[in-house]
Amino acid sequence: MTSDLEKWAREPSSIQDQMALEAARRGEGKRIIKNLNDPLYKGMEKMEYKVKSATGKDSVVHYVRDPKTGKLMDFKFKKRSID
Repeated sequence: MTSDLEKWAREPSSIQDQMALEAARRGEGKRIIKNLNDPLYKGMEKMEYKVKSATGKDSVVHYVRDPKTGKLMDFKFKKRSID
């Protein structure tokens, strides 16, 4: 079972994770929530970038996008390739 600390890690654990994080920081990925209710991110969008290796290992990065400015922030790994 994965602890909450590992579930929401902010540091990559592999080259695949690093590449996924770099892609997310470029704004790649898709919107999964249009209008966040979190007071810190009110009105912003939750984004997700996913990649799967040839061996079936997943890297999933969630982040927040401000639709007014395009600013990207709060990058977290929902799943790392070692999980």
